[in-house]
Amino acid sequence: MKQGMDVLSHDLAEPLPDVPDLKCASVIHCAAEVRSPDWEQHWRGNVVATRNVLEWAVRHHARRFVLFSTGSVYGFQAGRRMKESDVLAPSGYYGHTKYLVEEICRSYAALFGLRVVMFRLYFPFGPGQTAGMFRFVEDAVRQGNRLQIKRDGAPRVTPIHIDDVVEAVVCSLADAFPEGTYNLCGDEDVSFLELVERMESRIGRPANIERTDDVSGDMMADNSALRRTGWTPRHTIDGYLDQIQLKEKR
Repeated sequence: MKQGMDVLSHDLAEPLPDVPDLKCASVIHCAAEVRSPDWEQHWRGNVVATRNVLEWAVRHHARRFVLFSTGSVYGFQAGRRMKESDVLAPSGYYGHTKYLVEEICRSYAALFGLRVVMFRLYFPFGPGQTAGMFRFVEDAVRQGNRLQIKRDGAPRVTPIHIDDVVEAVVCSLADAFPEGTYNLCGDEDVSFLELVERMESRIGRPANIERTDDVSGDMMADNSALRRTGWTPRHTIDGYLDQIQLKEKR
């Protein structure tokens, strides 16, 4: 946390108190329940919480409301990069509640004039992560944990570096940035198996792999709409993995 920054802690599943000093501020809503096996936790942590934040934003005349959604709203689709205009087929509790959240945000935009930008995020990676696909694979390779590999190494995904995520959010706060929904992903696609193999080469030890006949679709997206706003991803998967290799050599 930067020096001089104030932090207000609150359970978003409960109505938010007014903060007059934040009138006309921009709201970036990235809190979410992602991994719980309990539907009720996803409902409270995603649907109820987002509605409470939206209510707060309307009361405080927020200049802009930025929501983090997920590529899971498309579901797993084999061999294609999803576009924002594609039909949605949510996957799992997380994907279904984020689908509902997006609809609620559109309603608040229509009813109250809230200026909403929604980012469908894809597998962010970067230094310091404690969770996520890249952290999971790195820890498994280092510790020798078994990794199950599905047929064809699926799924293929389009990950994005956290610095590129931050840059997209900064861009979205500009008055000239068009409101709407955007896929927030990188330019490269990589299969789960390819990520494991690249991690093996950087760390210098083989992964404990178990191959299965399970079949999976892919979770990839087209970022052309976001690129048309002037944003461009600047970080590559290999560039990040090379930093892991440098640490191994020190």
